[in-house]
Amino acid sequence: MKCSNLLIFKDLAQIACQNDGSYLGNPGLSLYSIERSKVLQMTLKTSLNSSLLEPLMQACVVPFRRRDDQLEICLITSLKKQHWILPKGIVDPGETCEETALKEALEEAGLHGQIVGEPLGNYEDAKWNSKLDVTVFIMEVTQCDENWFEENVRLRRWMGPKQASALLSKPVFGQFVESAVKRIGEH
Repeated sequence: MKCSNLLIFKDLAQIACQNDGSYLGNPGLSLYSIERSKVLQMTLKTSLNSSLLEPLMQACVVPFRRRDDQLEICLITSLKKQHWILPKGIVDPGETCEETALKEALEEAGLHGQIVGEPLGNYEDAKWNSKLDVTVFIMEVTQCDENWFEENVRLRRWMGPKQASALLSKPVFGQFVESAVKRIGEH
């Protein structure tokens, strides 16, 4: 399935990046190693009238693996508040939701794998004074990198599904973990 989105990222990136190529004064983060939504977040807060914007499409994954016959879910921390979340991000123009979900898992958590089945569902969220339409997928992890793009700004933890559901910052995330576990158990 194709997801459409705004075609304004190039202009936003020029606004948000400083002359030295760093992002928000952090030389360890360049535009190429951050999720474009962070650029969008900063710019929407300061430059755009967001009432003119359509809902932004995002894709999210519930990443899982089996270790010693036990199911584990991978959580990461959010950038600002360090809450436990699932990898997710804005669907870039020309990308499918599935492609974005896999890309975000790699960038935010260093995870490689494949999407399992159809989407678990969608939920609506609000951020940056905008509405978000988030599609959630199950991702079977085949490889977990020791080093990844956002390792300096996010924590990553593997845990059992019950612990993951309890730690997630939004109840809807916990509901999707529970749905993922049921679907994984059916296969």
